[in-house]
Amino acid sequence: MIAILIIYTLHLLPKPGAKQRTEEPPYQSDLPDVMKDSRGNVFIDYHDVRFSYDNIAKFISEYEDDFRTFTNYQNSSKYLIYNCDKRCGGLGDRLKGIVSVYILSQLSKRKFGIRMSDPKDLQMFLQPNVIDWRITADEIKGKEHLYIDFKELHQQFAIEMENDDIDPANSIARVKPVDIIFVKANQNWFSTYRKLSVSPDRFPIIYKLPTSDITRIIYHGLFKPSDELQNLVDDFFAKKVKDKHLVCLHARMGEKGFERYSFDDIKLALYFLKHYDRLGGHVIMLATDNKQVKDYAKKTYTSLVDTEFSDDFSHVDHLGSGSVDDRTKEHGFMHAVLDHTILSRCSTLVLTNSGFGVTASAIRHTSDNLFTFPSRSKSVIRTRREVVREIFQWRCFSHLETGYVCDG
Repeated sequence: MIAILIIYTLHLLPKPGAKQRTEEPPYQSDLPDVMKDSRGNVFIDYHDVRFSYDNIAKFISEYEDDFRTFTNYQNSSKYLIYNCDKRCGGLGDRLKGIVSVYILSQLSKRKFGIRMSDPKDLQMFLQPNVIDWRITADEIKGKEHLYIDFKELHQQFAIEMENDDIDPANSIARVKPVDIIFVKANQNWFSTYRKLSVSPDRFPIIYKLPTSDITRIIYHGLFKPSDELQNLVDDFFAKKVKDKHLVCLHARMGEKGFERYSFDDIKLALYFLKHYDRLGGHVIMLATDNKQVKDYAKKTYTSLVDTEFSDDFSHVDHLGSGSVDDRTKEHGFMHAVLDHTILSRCSTLVLTNSGFGVTASAIRHTSDNLFTFPSRSKSVIRTRREVVREIFQWRCFSHLETGYVCDG
């Protein structure tokens, strides 16, 4: 019997004298080659693009070009606006919602906008890129509008859209089609969109690429770093990383009462990083919401580096409280966006259970040296961008009448 082995050939460093691979767009190079070993056994070999910080700009330019192939409805008189005024979830949840609402704007043929004021204006950190998603008050003044909270009603949205095969250009989950629709959302609705009869014509790419690749294209089409954020990222790599390999762990422990990992659990992932600490030529960065983990890292790793925002991490959704001053809100939001941006640019990335890390891996340009640490696995697992979301999918329910299972 021919043994079929799935082998992920992801190397930490190129071997001396090894010929470097020609860089290709990740969604091309991620396609596996069927090969045979010396014994004639068939195996599947993934030729991942080697991570290169220097080539990030080239890849982003390609994603921007891909985004430009989408139909542009920005001159439409009807609007679909991602809305976040309070309690929208963490940064990862917000980005999932933005991507979902953008695709819905394509399906509904509406102009896409973003209005995020909580805890601070999103434009302070991420600015419009290929399209201008900013919406002014004068632009929509006097037009009929409504607000929909699909953060709370995401199951209902998906079930109704799928059951009735609703054309979003005529109705969005049985909501009358007024000129301005504000939507709060924090879910990934790719599965629902792929089941609608209008999708092949209006957004065909959703059938051609995995969710992670489409997320990456939309993210880079919508956003570019603010000057301040870009300067912080450049400064971090120039002064802290230099010519070394950046190894990152996102250790999302969870708030009291909602713990995702205990300190004993996370120790295995922390031990995993010791290998890189001893190798030389590597620096280690931790993004975490837990002081005990941070203190442990400071005592354990000789090659630990951090950004200027090395204080305790504050969850973005908790910064919207009226008791938090503006400076703390701005500092906390920048801390989150900076960590997220750097995680997407780490040579080696280890993820725990968090939408923050899932989206960081999605916008990364390769699966090279990507690992996950699921809370129940008790091991650090080499993985691929395309499956990270499913590994950490959270709280999915089956609907008795429809068999519907949420995207998460």
